Amino acid sequence: MDSLTGYSFHKDVSSAITLSITFSGPLLYDFAPADGSNSVVIYAPYCPYHLAGFFYSINSLSEADLWKCAQSLSHRDGMKRAYSITGSGITTNPYKPVVITPSYPMGFSSGLPKRGTQTLPSGCFAPRTDKMLFQLTLPCPGYVHALYYDKVEIVPKFDQPPNNNNIAPHFTGLRFFYAWDAKSPIQLQIPSGGTFDIEPPVFREFPTLADIEVRYEGLGLTDDDDPHSDARSCFASLATLAGVEWWLNYGDGKSSPTNPSSGATPLPVPGPCAGMNSGGGRLELHTGGDCHAAVLVNGLDI
Repeated sequence: MDSLTGYSFHKDVSSAITLSITFSGPLLYDFAPADGSNSVVIYAPYCPYHLAGFFYSINSLSEADLWKCAQSLSHRDGMKRAYSITGSGITTNPYKPVVITPSYPMGFSSGLPKRGTQTLPSGCFAPRTDKMLFQLTLPCPGYVHALYYDKVEIVPKFDQPPNNNNIAPHFTGLRFFYAWDAKSPIQLQIPSGGTFDIEPPVFREFPTLADIEVRYEGLGLTDDDDPHSDARSCFASLATLAGVEWWLNYGDGKSSPTNPSSGATPLPVPGPCAGMNSGGGRLELHTGGDCHAAVLVNGLDI
């Protein structure tokens, strides 16, 4: 774990806020950008019929609308579909973020798995930007928390048979935590250079935590033939963007519909009450149109 000496969440108590930025969707996170900056670059693959948005409690912005706005304001050739979140009051962490695990009151059990986010091999990160829909750059956070796990095997090669014994929890989202001076604005810069204010409200009645959410998701349709269809398809796009041959095995006998992988012998399907306290076990996520594919990370072991 890297030291955060010099990085503090406690400043002027009258305006010091913990800001969280939550990410949902099939995303590739680069915590070690090539320019050496203290930033994180997030890449979203092109997934048909998927849309992204920025949500900050009192309003939201559609990424598709922002891109149309940028194109109407600037007609320069080769304009990149790239955004950034900035703010003079957001404290940038000069070190690697600390990966945190939540704690619970005495007598309660989280049931959380061990860490399970797929990290790309060191020294070979070269994303295929021609397979990208958009990218987002943010300051490096102080802390990172993994979210919304699903049980799946990430098979490393198209021609490698899946192994249901390797199915394990993998997280499908991340949450970043920052120290933020709530007296200062937070801005989303769009590709043309214009900005939108996206600072979330702070409520004096509650502890000082504010949240922004970035979602990239599909139509919300459920495929009865394959409840993991959206996650499977989007992960295939995500793996192509990352330049790897990885694919998902959920132990249901199916493989990716867009590469030459082959499914394994299906495992028993849990009943609809498997997650109840009295029933034991845990209900499996049905990652259909919610697009909870396993995320990919470069430069940080989560």
